[in-house]
Amino acid sequence: MLACTGVMLGSVLVTVRYTCMMQHVSPSDGRFFAGNSLWLSLLKLPASLISMDVITFCHKVWPWLFVCVMVIEYFFLGLCLFSGDGMSRMYSYSLACIFVSLFMIILHVGYFSESSLEAMVYLSSWQETAVVGILLFPLLVIVLLWKKSLAFKVPFLLMISSLYMGISGMEKWKSLILKGASVDFFEKGWLLILAVTGVTTLILMKKRAARLIVIAVLLSTITLTPYPMGILAAYSVSGLIAQIYIKSTREGTKKAYLTGCLLTAVSYSVLAVTVLAAGLFSGSRVSWNVGFYQPENDIRIPKDLMAVTDYIMENAEGEPEICGSDVAASAVIQYGISQGRYFKNVRGLWHEGPMEITKIKKKINNIDDKSYVIIRNSNSEADSCIESGDIYLIKEFGEYGLYGR
Repeated sequence: MLACTGVMLGSVLVTVRYTCMMQHVSPSDGRFFAGNSLWLSLLKLPASLISMDVITFCHKVWPWLFVCVMVIEYFFLGLCLFSGDGMSRMYSYSLACIFVSLFMIILHVGYFSESSLEAMVYLSSWQETAVVGILLFPLLVIVLLWKKSLAFKVPFLLMISSLYMGISGMEKWKSLILKGASVDFFEKGWLLILAVTGVTTLILMKKRAARLIVIAVLLSTITLTPYPMGILAAYSVSGLIAQIYIKSTREGTKKAYLTGCLLTAVSYSVLAVTVLAAGLFSGSRVSWNVGFYQPENDIRIPKDLMAVTDYIMENAEGEPEICGSDVAASAVIQYGISQGRYFKNVRGLWHEGPMEITKIKKKINNIDDKSYVIIRNSNSEADSCIESGDIYLIKEFGEYGLYGR
């Protein structure tokens, strides 16, 4: 129990470090803060109570609330998942710790895209999809696992379903109907394989919790919410560890229990290392997380991009066309909103980072004349574009250069 507790707390601290202390601007934040969703309106209420704008609140306060609720909720979910195995409280507690720690490891290595639920915990925990998929999904499973009458559970199920639809579902369906937006229920890769294979195996082993998790997934389908693959995969792996422990301790002797503990530790270590290796050698972005540094202000937007935005607000006539990387575009929109101005014509044409000359020349053709172009750490490439007449330098702001088209 002590060992499992220590591992869980260590994995939680890693998540706290990135989610709460090193939270940076996400490419999807600009679209979120520029919207008028019901959930964004609700977030503005606590922000106003503490005299803070919603962007600062979401970057500085909300991640702490999110992680605290998530850890408590997932630990309780782990207790509910494994208490039905008919083993001791020590068993349920230890497996709950293992379940939580595995989920935290998956968060760290399961970043396949900014739209995945696993990435949103680190990048944008305040968005509707993250709140519903990460916080409401386990709550739904907990209610389904209650050994209470259906009449008692129905009000809670209706409440959670209403929150699912109210926070995220209505916005997703509106976007689908009006804009024809596509819906990605899950991300491809090793996480999908692990989740589907593991849950299917547990269903075949007649595990009630696995069947109820599948029922909860159906609500995600109805509300167009991505499936929480991290939860499914963490339960799959911890469920396998649980079966190894149960099988090795059937004799009930002290030796059998010691053997079970040893096998549990070895199984956890092997599977945890396997998950980490899968993240390192697949398309996930664990190396990107390692490169985080302490943010320089409360709203987590680089000062250089704030200076660029200030310059554009002071000098642009009318509604300017602004292009740059996905991060730069998001930061400009966010900072503009925090200053009382919403830039409508902002496009992110490439991923953040130094651009190769061939890529930037290709992207430059998608930029209209009389546009502002923001480029980071690309002086030599930008100089080449200047020589060819594609863009001209307006002013440099530290790491970022502002160019005209």
